[in-house]
Amino acid sequence: MDPVFEFSVNYVTTLFGVLMPRRRRFRNRLPAVSDCSRVGSSMAVSRVPSPPPQEANTPVAENWCYTQVKVVKFSYMWTINNFSFCREEMGEVLKSSTFSAGANDKLKWCLRVNPKGLDEESKDYLSLYLLLVSCNKSEVRAKFKFSILNAKREETKAMEMQFRIPKFDKTGRRGTDSGAPSVQFSSSIPQSQRAYRFVQGKDWGFKKFIRRDFLLDEANGLLPDDKLTIFCEVFLHVCDYRLAL
Repeated sequence: MDPVFEFSVNYVTTLFGVLMPRRRRFRNRLPAVSDCSRVGSSMAVSRVPSPPPQEANTPVAENWCYTQVKVVKFSYMWTINNFSFCREEMGEVLKSSTFSAGANDKLKWCLRVNPKGLDEESKDYLSLYLLLVSCNKSEVRAKFKFSILNAKREETKAMEMQFRIPKFDKTGRRGTDSGAPSVQFSSSIPQSQRAYRFVQGKDWGFKKFIRRDFLLDEANGLLPDDKLTIFCEVFLHVCDYRLAL
């Protein structure tokens, strides 16, 4: 398997600044943060596989090719302090600081939150998006996941973008499933998942990420000390690696 890089970036912001990450346990051993600090990074490398072994009664190939899609995984944590005091009206935005997969990465991202929803339809919800701020390519492909850290530093309300596979009847007509984006409230994806196309200035996310009344309810433990902590994981397609023999 080709190298896969994993990074983690952490940010903290006050009411007028920026946010933080997911439902694995995040212990309170996280380092103190000023404006930004690197939480950690790791790299794993594996060997290029050998040709598949030939078995009895199986097709025999004189040539073969192995293709590995290289993906960079990185994460970002955003904390909004005194969240309940946010006075933004419907449609108004809070943005995080920019972040990237590494210091030399030309792709810059940020998170965008509408505390009182994006529009009339979502006014009772918090809207959340991943925005590609700057890019030195025509486009990039990425998957992503959002979650909120609760009082126990666990990921809750994990949400990932996915598309349903369109269904067709015997005549070839599309069924009732339109193939529109759907929301999954867990880390598992039972339906077809895809990478999203980002261009500079483009965002993807959820207009109805979480209901405001649920978020603000102290019994749910999502705003410990009135801090909203958002965790975002990004899986970025970097390149394809091919080996032909």
